[in-house]
Amino acid sequence: MRGNLNFVTGAALIAMLGATDVIAGGRILLEGSLVEGGFDRYVPPVTNPIFNETPLITTEIRPIYFYQKVPGDFVTGGGNIDVVAAQIRIALTERLGFLATTDGFAFAEFDSVLPNEEGFADLAVGLKYAVHYDPAAGEVLTLGARYTIPMGNLDVGGLRLSGIGAGYLHGFVSGMKIIDNGLQLQGNIGLQQALSSNNTSFAYASAHASYEIAPDVYPLIEANVFLPYDGGDRGPGSKLTGFDVADVGSSDPEETVTLAAGARWRAH
Repeated sequence: MRGNLNFVTGAALIAMLGATDVIAGGRILLEGSLVEGGFDRYVPPVTNPIFNETPLITTEIRPIYFYQKVPGDFVTGGGNIDVVAAQIRIALTERLGFLATTDGFAFAEFDSVLPNEEGFADLAVGLKYAVHYDPAAGEVLTLGARYTIPMGNLDVGGLRLSGIGAGYLHGFVSGMKIIDNGLQLQGNIGLQQALSSNNTSFAYASAHASYEIAPDVYPLIEANVFLPYDGGDRGPGSKLTGFDVADVGSSDPEETVTLAAGARWRAH
């Protein structure tokens, strides 16, 4: 099942990380990678927004709407899950950023068997750090980690779709290269490890290419692959996958590949 607010303050985070690294001149560097002398363009991926994290360090609130179709071979005979969410990113320095990129409210509707329900999704928070940062060469390589807090309450007829088990740990590597002719290449690989047997663990890889054909206009192509390596124990014999928002805990989840083409327009 693929398709694809809680705000955590940075005060405690700053104390943990050390004020000397996070604060310069008495303020948090909210500009991040887009500070003067840094990167002058930001074209984040469109697809796989939960896991395909940009390597740039930014400050933003990004609203997201998901429509996820439930296939007809599921026990319900079909349906859909709609999610309204907001991703929050805070640049603490040019290289260090805070993430709250999984959250939101979900509406589940099924054709039969299960009732229609609504509830909160889980919340994932974490950090990312640019280990290689060279704006002049158009290069950045970032490592990141998030923990998904199982605080959601979406329950459809006893089938929990959020708030299950001990959560997840997500680690990733994200890199980008901007070429002088306007071409941007970006890739992200990572693992989502379930911390209990209830849920699905998987590896993934995402790729993005965009080209500036006119000022602030970027046609793009993207590809994503999800490779589950450990299914859950809540859906014996099921192959249904739910990688980004709703994990149904299938025992034998299938691999998923997506391709997309589109464009971004950067408004000023």
